[in-house]
Amino acid sequence: MAESSTITADDLPGRRRLLRVGLLVLVVPLVLALALFAYLVRPTSLGAAKTAVGEGLDEARQLWVAVSHWPSAPYPKSDVLAGFELDWTSHKRLAEGSGDWGTTWADDGHLYTAWGNGGGFGGTNLDGRVMLGFARIEGDPDDYQAFNVWGGVNAENPAEFGGKAYSLLSVDGVLYTWRCGDADGDTALVSQELFRSTNHSATWRRTGVRFEQNMLAEGDPGFYCPVFLQFGKDYEGARDGYAYIYAPEIQQTDSLYPQIPGEVALMRVPETKINVRSAYEFFAGFDADGEPIWSFDGRARSAVFEDAENGITQHIAAVYNPGLDRYILIAEHSTHAEGNFGMYEALTPWGPWRTVHFTDGFGRFETLDNSFMWVIPSKWLSDDGQSFTMIYTGKGRNDSWNTVNGRFLLADRSQ
Repeated sequence: MAESSTITADDLPGRRRLLRVGLLVLVVPLVLALALFAYLVRPTSLGAAKTAVGEGLDEARQLWVAVSHWPSAPYPKSDVLAGFELDWTSHKRLAEGSGDWGTTWADDGHLYTAWGNGGGFGGTNLDGRVMLGFARIEGDPDDYQAFNVWGGVNAENPAEFGGKAYSLLSVDGVLYTWRCGDADGDTALVSQELFRSTNHSATWRRTGVRFEQNMLAEGDPGFYCPVFLQFGKDYEGARDGYAYIYAPEIQQTDSLYPQIPGEVALMRVPETKINVRSAYEFFAGFDADGEPIWSFDGRARSAVFEDAENGITQHIAAVYNPGLDRYILIAEHSTHAEGNFGMYEALTPWGPWRTVHFTDGFGRFETLDNSFMWVIPSKWLSDDGQSFTMIYTGKGRNDSWNTVNGRFLLADRSQ
């Protein structure tokens, strides 16, 4: 079992968090006490006692999952997905000191990923440190190897520029990534620039596509840290001939997070014209028949996802799950690096969204309580869509590449 962290009232602001912690404090000892009592009144063996206690912990965690849907979740509960389970015995941690890890599944069958502020795989926070690096992941979730392609320790190629990247996309053997800012921190609010690589991250070149504050309209701060919607290998299985890009709206220009109210814009561009700025369209709401409206005028854009009460950060990710025929959107809400996890599903990239899981303590009791930037690679989805592997990062020891296997829980739709 991975490390757990102490929970205090100071760590969990808000009455809802205190209420949940109170429930956990009451329930966990009660379940453990019942398991111990069952063992004492019906003694068998030490192994049986351990089993009883383990089952008690499982029950406590299941209860925690059941009550983890806050009333403040921005959308109703999903009637398709009741949540998910994570197998923490599968947890792996690599590349300590490096974080973020947006990924895409490329034409060569490998995953490609980006990290920030560290030495990448085999490095540390200092050894091989680069502001921005790219790596290749070869293999399956239970048996994979990682190689630094651009920057980091023993890299195949040197890093050539800084900034941050939270997403990549592979289309026709070409990789694309959005560079958010040209340095670290709040520069991510200033500019979003698209780069491309024709050699699987060995080198990166500007495409000429760029968004900046006040570019779409005077006084319009725009959006930041765009992320691509992921489909299959090299974009196989895409719904149409477009690439889709989600981007959080900038509400406060003096801080990366949280952006309140939380709003996410949606763009699309033909796969063959990703390098052409004038080909980008913006989601602009719905027509009278409920069909999406698209506009080349960025001033007409409308939020495709909203969390007005909690707000969101730049850490979002989106993937299509063909086995379940659902689009999955993951967003960090409220405050940063406290495990504030929200997962939503929809039948289309523009919703309507339903909540799969909403919590302030992702993986509590199993991993450090400071995770963020959760990603489900399309390569690591099972054929039926129910099993997946999730990547995440965080602070402290979680400032690293973390993977854990999971399984979606299907809702009972018979009622």
